[in-house]
Amino acid sequence: MKKGVATFQKLVGGNPLYDDALKRAPWEIESDNYSRIDGPELIEKTLKVIKDDYVLLVLASPEGRRYGNTILVKFDRETLSIDKPIDFDEKSVDRFRIYFQDILGIWSFFEVRTVADCNVSLCATFPETLYRLQRRHYHRVEVPAGTRTVFWEENQLRDGGFVKDISATGMLICTGTTEQKFQENTVVQEIAIALPFTRSSRENDDSYRVVLPVIRQGRIVRSFRDVDTGHICHGVAFECEQEAEQQLARYVESVRDGGDQV
Repeated sequence: MKKGVATFQKLVGGNPLYDDALKRAPWEIESDNYSRIDGPELIEKTLKVIKDDYVLLVLASPEGRRYGNTILVKFDRETLSIDKPIDFDEKSVDRFRIYFQDILGIWSFFEVRTVADCNVSLCATFPETLYRLQRRHYHRVEVPAGTRTVFWEENQLRDGGFVKDISATGMLICTGTTEQKFQENTVVQEIAIALPFTRSSRENDDSYRVVLPVIRQGRIVRSFRDVDTGHICHGVAFECEQEAEQQLARYVESVRDGGDQV
């Protein structure tokens, strides 16, 4: 093993169990179960971590055929240079997916096209989208009554209404109206969540407010009418950076543990 190359802790051969909630290999799971994250800056940042930390990559066809495991050698804003697996024939494969696990252990992939004019390495186009597996087993907690959210939709600031519950990967909002304000699959950005002031148990401190991170982007993934109020509610899937997700996860676990700090 090369000096500095991190060992890979998860088996990738056969049909392994990757964690308690994942019963199939990631490349066998339909892309509808992955959230989409766009933005060259975020993708470039992710690729830098993959290269610098020698993250193991699994190459697969869009149909789920797995090739060998490899690492990212170098990249720029146009091309990725990958250590070519022995069983990969770039002459017969015009596009493929690059699967990997992020710092939280969540599987993600890029879909790229093969570049034909590389001599030694396997070269591919710079990816346009990061696909991240939705972790449905994340804990979800109710938020204090009066928690509200606002976000941007197509350069317009929108009132998302009341937040009912939240997890590290999404939230449930109810707009307080019987009219549908947002369509499914709508992309929303810069999601701010305002929790109400909370009475403090500390001396000389009457109240304080827990501050949640601003979520870079999200998507309306489902809509329904509340049977009790008749108001329209929406499920919002977050597409946020790792740091924001980790802060949300800490908040959720603190609520579960009876705490109140991020």
